[in-house]
Amino acid sequence: GEHRDLSAECPWRVLDSGRIAHADEDDGQQFGLPEPVIGEQRAFSLLAGKRITSVEIAPMSGDLKIRFGTETTLEFFVNSSGYESWQASVRNGRRRINLVAQGGGQISIVEDEK
Repeated sequence: GEHRDLSAECPWRVLDSGRIAHADEDDGQQFGLPEPVIGEQRAFSLLAGKRITSVEIAPMSGDLKIRFGTETTLEFFVNSSGYESWQASVRNGRRRINLVAQGGGQISIVEDEK
């Protein structure tokens, strides 16, 4: 079967219907709402049930854009010249491909079998 993992140590946001619908800094904010925003719930609600239609990595910066359908995009912004920003892993059967956004926008790609 296929398995995907994604983790980020950098700013990220969800664009939906032509606007920023949620960003990492929104977690715990009140924004005049009855309860503070629970970031994980908000992000999942915006992405749940949507199919990934494209993945794009900016060649100079290593910024990552994952498009869901035609209206929703999850973006990761590389914000360090020295530290890793995001990591992704895709497994299909015994093959696994690991991508790491290294400092300065370099992308490390390692393929292995496990």
